[in-house]
Amino acid sequence: MIDIITLKRLELDHYVIDYDKSFETYNQDTYNHIITLYLNKETNVVCPTCYSKNVKSRGSRMVKFNYSSINERNVTVNLYKHIYKCQDCGHYHTQKNPFIMEGNSNSLTTDLLILEALKEVSKSGVYPWIDLDADAQKGTFVSYPERADVTDL
Repeated sequence: MIDIITLKRLELDHYVIDYDKSFETYNQDTYNHIITLYLNKETNVVCPTCYSKNVKSRGSRMVKFNYSSINERNVTVNLYKHIYKCQDCGHYHTQKNPFIMEGNSNSLTTDLLILEALKEVSKSGVYPWIDLDADAQKGTFVSYPERADVTDL
C-alpha cells in the first residue's frame, strides 16, 4: 500500500490512484525509487470509435516510464492502466497516462533535467545520474526538437 504523502512529494496526481494495490520499493544497487501504481477504474467510459457507453473493463496493461520531480530525480514508475472493450463495435482502448505526455517514456521534468545537464557537458555524453540508457537520453531531443537548444534554458 502506498501513502498519499509519497505521491504528493513526487507531484503525482493522487486522485486517480488505487492506494490499496499500489506500492513502492527502493533498489539499493542503482539508488532507484520504484513505484508501482494502479489507476482507479474510470466511470462513464465512452468508446472513442463509436461513442457507445456500453464499455467493459477487460484487464490491465503495465507501462513503465521514468519520472522526476523537484524533490526526487531517479524514479521508475510501473503504471497499470485499465483496458476497455466496447461491447457494440468491439474496439479496445486503454486509459490515458495522467503523468506523462502520450508517446513519451519520460516525464517533462526528467527531460528538462537532461537538458539542464547538457549545459555543462557535450551532447554526446551519457549521464549516469539519469537512469536511462544513452539512446533514451538522446531520444529526448527527438521528442522535443524545439527545446534542443540548451542555451535558451
